[in-house]
Amino acid sequence: MLAISETQLKKLSDHMRHQFEQRMISYLKNRHPDNIQNLSEEDITNVVKNRTKSAESYGIVYENDIRRFIEYFVINGTHPDDENENIESVLQCNNIDGTTKMDRIDDLELHM
Repeated sequence: MLAISETQLKKLSDHMRHQFEQRMISYLKNRHPDNIQNLSEEDITNVVKNRTKSAESYGIVYENDIRRFIEYFVINGTHPDDENENIESVLQCNNIDGTTKMDRIDDLELHM
């Protein structure tokens, strides 16, 4: 039987997180260059790291949903729950999953 230590599991998790962050940085540079043009490489990295943690705190855990969360922030220039009560209520809702939250936020954004 193969056993994976906690240390090995943490290293794998850290590696996967770093890979996601790098993909997300590249995605933002390619998809939203105008929105991040005034940010340094370090600032872009910090946005991705901080917004990933923020997304996870709302139960948004799948990569595509975290991307959508970060993208919303980058496009709108504020944290999603700072400006809109409807978005905040969606994010605070504990009885729906992260994908449903992002779908509802997308719907709200279309109607703003």
